[in-house]
Amino acid sequence: MRFLLILLICNLLLMNSSAYSNDFQYHLPTYSYRQFDNGFQLILVENHTNPLIATIVVTRTGLRNETAGNNGVSHLLEHLTFNGTEKRTQKELYDELDYYGIYLNAQTSEDYTTYMALNHKDQVTHALDIMADMLFNSTFPEEKFEKEKGIVMEEIRKDSENPDFRKEQALRKAFYQQGPYSMPVIGTPESIDKMTRQQVADYYDTYYSPNSMICMVVGDFRRQEMIGLFEKAFGKAEKKDIPLRTINLKKVFPFFFNQENENDQTLTMKIPAPTLFSQHYIPFHFYYRQAFEDENGEFIQAFKEDKKLGIIKVEPSYEYHPEFGILTLKITYRKNIIPEMLQNAAVRQFEKLQGRNMSREVIQTIKRSTAISEILQTDKILYYGFLKAQELAVGGLDAFEKIIPAILEASEQEINRFHQLYPQTWSKPEQLFSRGNWPAKTQIEPYVKKKTFSEKQESQIYHHTLENGLETILLQNQDNPVLAMHLLFKNRAAWEPAGVIGIANFLHHSLFKSSRNYPAEKLQLELKNIGAEIKAYDWDFIPYDDYYNVPEYSYIRVLTLDQFMEKAISIVSDNIIHPDLTESFDDVKKQIQLLAQRNAKNASYLSRLNFLKMMFGKGHPLTRPVSGTTASVDSIDIEKLQEFHSNYFTADNCILSIVSSLDSSTVFGLVEQYFADMPASQRIPVIPEIPLTLKSERDSVIAGSQQSYIYLGYSFDAPAKAEVPLKIMNDMLSGRIAFSLREQKGWAYRLGSTIDSWRNRFYFYATIGTARETTFPAIAGLKDEIIGFRDATIDTSGLERTKNSMLGSLARRRASRESQAYILGINSFFGYPEDYYFTIYDSIKSVSLEAVSQLKAQYLSAEPLKLFYTIPGGEQKSEQKMPAMPGRMIH
Repeated sequence: MRFLLILLICNLLLMNSSAYSNDFQYHLPTYSYRQFDNGFQLILVENHTNPLIATIVVTRTGLRNETAGNNGVSHLLEHLTFNGTEKRTQKELYDELDYYGIYLNAQTSEDYTTYMALNHKDQVTHALDIMADMLFNSTFPEEKFEKEKGIVMEEIRKDSENPDFRKEQALRKAFYQQGPYSMPVIGTPESIDKMTRQQVADYYDTYYSPNSMICMVVGDFRRQEMIGLFEKAFGKAEKKDIPLRTINLKKVFPFFFNQENENDQTLTMKIPAPTLFSQHYIPFHFYYRQAFEDENGEFIQAFKEDKKLGIIKVEPSYEYHPEFGILTLKITYRKNIIPEMLQNAAVRQFEKLQGRNMSREVIQTIKRSTAISEILQTDKILYYGFLKAQELAVGGLDAFEKIIPAILEASEQEINRFHQLYPQTWSKPEQLFSRGNWPAKTQIEPYVKKKTFSEKQESQIYHHTLENGLETILLQNQDNPVLAMHLLFKNRAAWEPAGVIGIANFLHHSLFKSSRNYPAEKLQLELKNIGAEIKAYDWDFIPYDDYYNVPEYSYIRVLTLDQFMEKAISIVSDNIIHPDLTESFDDVKKQIQLLAQRNAKNASYLSRLNFLKMMFGKGHPLTRPVSGTTASVDSIDIEKLQEFHSNYFTADNCILSIVSSLDSSTVFGLVEQYFADMPASQRIPVIPEIPLTLKSERDSVIAGSQQSYIYLGYSFDAPAKAEVPLKIMNDMLSGRIAFSLREQKGWAYRLGSTIDSWRNRFYFYATIGTARETTFPAIAGLKDEIIGFRDATIDTSGLERTKNSMLGSLARRRASRESQAYILGINSFFGYPEDYYFTIYDSIKSVSLEAVSQLKAQYLSAEPLKLFYTIPGGEQKSEQKMPAMPGRMIH
């Protein structure tokens, strides 16, 4: 009774706390702008949350500046800039990046190529010097050119195995017919094979110029010092005359393209949409958010309600280029439906939207959620620049500083006028494509916040366990207003009954659609009002983003602002404890069935699944496909789903980790209030330990792919205290494998090695995806590198490079509050001590040369070894996809 009284008093205080005020005021981030004499543009965005700096250089060239004769040159050039400069060989470049702990990556798109560095603020001088050297002084060594072409060819082969990639290329060709956008960004096997070094050099000399670049820097720096560093690194590069290319789109809209799939069909609808500087761009934002946002957009909901159309899934997307914009709907539907019927229904649905005005309440909700979302994105400094790249490439400074203010100032009349005009403009798309003057009219002064400085406070970790067993962890600091919550559910594969593998994935796809106290419409409105971002499952359209697809656990991520914590935790708890699983059951089942069917044909995962079965035994839970099989998904009914929910989503099977600036009594009081009635488990199943590798085994299978996927490895016993030096040892080996087999031989695009553990037993594996003709050389190459590294003498400089690289990687993985909450939950699940979050840095720094040398001599071996590989060939029908089970990194 005393605790309840205290809790009641706390809640009354919270009701009057500013932390829970509904008042919200958007401010632009603290930023400044500079354009150097050579045309190089620089936007500096201060974020002092972490001692990190992210630098994103956007070069305004990509597919749009290519021809059929040099298709893929932008992407190949991006690769080649990592191969050496006038000042650095490729090895020196890589060694320097490792030594200073700098993460450097690049991406090629239709209209731009981005280069991004992320590093500790103390290493920014080195990062900028390396980036400028690559962008202005790359040499494309003759001996590296053919090797890099081979790597790109392997990348093309890997992409070509993905049915979605093949369908996208067919759609591009059908829609654009000719011109650069009709071609693949990555190029074709024919165009890459014929590409000459001179073609790449000419393209580089033409388009890589400071006056075609805009840079955004986000992080912990001093403005004047940063401007000086950029003046030195980028401000002296020579300005060039760059040829400008205009791409006009002349199409009859709407455009429809139908594609037959094995079990269904996909109808793609494309219609014109505003360009960034069109006078209709801002009102179109409201139109798109209302009609197509997530699965709950007005268009999508109304369209799917007509069961006669047999719609399985609707995927909207919006893209804009300098000259035009396109709204795309990809509609997956049943095979027995006539495409023309779906086409007519889609057009009619757009016509229905034309007659509806958006209410003031809906407009205000969209304004609010858009602004909050922008604040949440600024916390993700690793991705913020990539997310802004298209805006920067097309819109420059105007796009950065004026889009959100323009959205917030948009009038109800202007927005609804666009609603009435939009379908009519399909026949005159130039009205949507022509340039308007909204940036000139937008005033940013009301959204500029005066700079304030406060003393940085140390982060603190607090623990609290509810009576029902729910473990709660809080990382509390005052760095920014973002609230991150992470719910981890333990031992996923052990909970799933044998006949319904994949049911946890099914459950996660069913969440946040409706619940006891938040029916669908109310739920979506409340989420928009607090600008919440919730991710409950893997987005399969994002490659290499498979951290949800692991058999050890499942999890849910939530982001909003601290001031909305009570509403957020109310929504989350209700949707976890009391979800409505019936309303969306049929739609979710169709999605999961499609996912299982597609996964069953993935050669890479087929290889991994079979390898792990060899390592752990065929019945071990860690070898099960997280997304299930077609048979197991078919067997799931609503009763089984509800029963699984009641067993799996229990308090003592959950770890709730939170990162916030709010104090621990406030946070834990709210957790008690909203999670106290979460039931506890009757039992907690565990995943058994993995067996020790005692003998060698080798197997292969023919798979429908263009590449061979190879896995080899073994399990072994080592003391728990060896984990950190073993990880360092593996990072050194993995870098050696990548440099030898990728950078020197050009045999693969993705490869490397991993050391991981489960229940006090370690396992090691190396993997590579390569062409048919290099399958056996690659297997031999992996073994040679393992033994070669084991027998080699390592030096202090190599060890220090690896440790610095790991420290940099560790800092990157903690760069956002979302990631910090994830890491807190993972660390607790794997049983690390409470202070591990902070002490891991010192643990890495203290690893000695003697320790790594001893461990590699003791634990690296090529016998006994489990080896599995796929052979490119015919369709493989019997095996299922293994989920991505990314190695447990040091967090």
